[in-house]
Amino acid sequence: MKKNTMNQTALKIILVDENMGRSAILRRALQDKGHEVISRLEESENLANSNEITHADVVIVNADIPDEAVFANLRDVNKTKPKPIVMFTESSEEHMAGTAIKSGVNAYIVDGLEEKRVQPIIDVAIARFREFQALKDELDATRSQLAERKSIVDNSSIPILRIPTAIYHPIMIPSSMIGYPIQYYQHISVVRLSNKSS
Repeated sequence: MKKNTMNQTALKIILVDENMGRSAILRRALQDKGHEVISRLEESENLANSNEITHADVVIVNADIPDEAVFANLRDVNKTKPKPIVMFTESSEEHMAGTAIKSGVNAYIVDGLEEKRVQPIIDVAIARFREFQALKDELDATRSQLAERKSIVDNSSIPILRIPTAIYHPIMIPSSMIGYPIQYYQHISVVRLSNKSS
């Protein structure tokens, strides 16, 4: 990424849109902000395996109504080469927003493709992506540390001592001793050690 003449970060963007007229409008809006559309794909099917995905800073998907195939392709991208993803849709069903988020979409916009809104939406998507990646990296580091500690314990040559389980049996206090100070019958408390370790 580099700075453009407006002191904004110039982004390399992959645009996924089967509608040429709509994608042309979006491309112009992006270029006006100093960004570069390095590839336009009509379908998301080969997005994860495309050469351009390695160099892209952001992926923008334009769809009338996204289907499960689109979300599956975005999940592949998110697993192999995660990128900030913006999705514009003409309409949406109730479950689609949640599915989009689980697929790695960072900004899901319904019926809101306006040139003046494109840049703020991209900014939000990048910020959310970076926040999520930071949390993911922190979680991965924690898991790695726990796995390393477990490995050290498993490979340790220091034997772990097993303490026999103490079984406490109730004691019958003779009636003749009732009323005596406790020290007189403390000695009859019995602790029997089990031969089995827990």
